[in-house]
Amino acid sequence: MDNENVLTEFGKALVYFWKRRVEELFPNRNIIVEMGMELFGEFGLSITLYEEEK
Repeated sequence: MDNENVLTEFGKALVYFWKRRVEELFPNRNIIVEMGMELFGEFGLSITLYEEEK
């Protein structure tokens, strides 16, 4: 595996565990956790979380 694949897989693991934790802490809120490239103007691979209104 190259470094980019390692970073992507680690990011996926973080997103998974952050989602689980957010669901435990805020079961009645619609919190979104996502990973992507240059999210919200950031440089490179980023992970963000935000509340989406229902």
